[in-house]
Parts: sequence; structure tokens; C-alpha cells
Amino acid sequence: MKKSLSAKEICSILSLDLTRGWKFLHALHLSGLLSERGGEHGQDSAEFSLSSIVQEYFGESGDQGYYFRDMVLYWRYLNEMDVSFVDMLRGAELPQMPVWPPANIDTARHLELWMTVTAEGAIATLLASKALLGARTVLDVGGGD
Repeated sequence: MKKSLSAKEICSILSLDLTRGWKFLHALHLSGLLSERGGEHGQDSAEFSLSSIVQEYFGESGDQGYYFRDMVLYWRYLNEMDVSFVDMLRGAELPQMPVWPPANIDTARHLELWMTVTAEGAIATLLASKALLGARTVLDVGGGD
């Protein structure tokens, strides 16, 4: 198995627009799921491979261990939905969209827990992207995805 693939190869295999595909791959890199070599400015030559964190859980080739089996179950669940994951990434309405305001106190608690649990990762990704360099204030308007 090849250790890394270029953004161009990955986008070709997945039938993705190269610019959008590279941005998605770069976001996976900023999230710690992929390692990226080159491509700091979106060059087609950016090479991606599994990050050390992903290799720790899924094995060197990405298809081993408990976490891989659990992930396969999750993707099968997504595949059975009325809307495809790719369509969701492209902006289709999610089948289980959060409703605002929450319907009851349990739903509100769940939403607050979800936002608390995911906040650190979202903040770390924003900081790592350097998109906020020089910013003095940030307005978070919410809105989900």
C-alpha cells in the first residue's frame, strides 16, 4: 500500500473538485487526522498520509483494529441514510438537524454537552489554521455546521 497520495490523486479517486477536495484534506490535516507535506498554498502537489494518531488507532494502513471496525459500522449507518454523506458535506439538510430552541430540558442539556465536548477541538483547529492571526475580536454567531 502506498504510504501517501497527492491531493490530486485523492480528489481523482473520490471524484472531488480539486480546490474543494484539497481544502477538505487540509482541514483533516489541521484536525490531526492526516499528515500533509507541501501544499501550504493549495498546490496540487500536496501529499497526504495517515497521521500518527490515526495510525495508533487504525494501524499503519488504516484498516486494522477495534476502532476501524467501529468506524466501518458508523459509515454503514451513514450509508443507510436517505441523504449521502457527500451530499451533507456539500450542504444538504442533515437528517437529524438540531432544532432551536430545544424542545425540552433534556434536549437542551444534550446540546450544551455536545457544544462543550466539541468546543476544544473546534478552537484548536481555528488556531492551528492561523485564520485568526491579527484578529482582536471574534463574533461566534452559531449556526451549527
